Amino acid sequence: MRRLKLIVKAPTMVRMQKFMLCGLIAFAAAISLTVDNPAMGADTEIITHCDFVSPTYQAVWRPGTTEETLLVEASWDEFLAKDQDLRPQGWRLHQIHTNVYNCKGRIRWTFDVLWRLEGNIDEFGIFAWKWNDFINKNNEMRSQGWLMTLIDGFVSGNDTLFNAVWRRSTVDQIDIYGWSFNDFDNKTRELSSQGWRFHLIDSYQLSDGSRRYNASWRRGSVGEYWILGWAPQDYENQYVELQSQGWNLAGLTASGSGTDMRFDAFWHDTRVQEIRQKNMDRNAFLQAQKDNLSWGWNIYLFERD
Repeated sequence: MRRLKLIVKAPTMVRMQKFMLCGLIAFAAAISLTVDNPAMGADTEIITHCDFVSPTYQAVWRPGTTEETLLVEASWDEFLAKDQDLRPQGWRLHQIHTNVYNCKGRIRWTFDVLWRLEGNIDEFGIFAWKWNDFINKNNEMRSQGWLMTLIDGFVSGNDTLFNAVWRRSTVDQIDIYGWSFNDFDNKTRELSSQGWRFHLIDSYQLSDGSRRYNASWRRGSVGEYWILGWAPQDYENQYVELQSQGWNLAGLTASGSGTDMRFDAFWHDTRVQEIRQKNMDRNAFLQAQKDNLSWGWNIYLFERD
């Protein structure tokens, strides 16, 4: 199924201390972090050595000189240890993607994570929280003036789990979590007509094959174009067409795998420089990041191919 929406009526714009909550991992401008997560029960043991098909990656870079640290296909322990090491030094999470693999009857998680050196910015995050715990925490954070700046939903066994980050903010923002395709599509059209633009988009696939969506919108007038549920080649063709017209890829999420893989994306008419590389394995992605960072480019976003 392919859905799109195009708006071009706007002028061009360049736009731990330690927490153990419900037994799951949280940080808040963290100093230390304890690794303990009952979401990983006996039926979802995380193992560190297993043969699996490594994904390939695509990434978009934009001009920038901010220091960045990138982990690709890191284990749970590696991810948490790196965050614990970087956070007191002023590094903050910019992106996170979780890959879930079945291997010999067990489930493995790997994490692709990007940090930026941003200084002592207030930030609160959670890793691998179950649905009710995540929703309750989001309601609590919003009531205290914190807004979602990152979300990564994934399915592990019978559980839908969330990684998320909040920062203090006073901007208007609308969030939805776990919505079906049709509800999400209808909401996107409604909000777009009212002057809201995508801020975050995230999708994941349930065991029955259906997809669920998490998203945030903020008020804006920039031209926006989006696609939902497009096959890889259709997405690729649309990227090439829009990039040739000066549109910038501003949000991207992938769900499913193989012939069932689908992309959801949005572009903004911001007309800034960007470069994209695709079909990169882990080592190629890390090398591309090293090279582009040295040439004055920061990762704007990345996702599986």
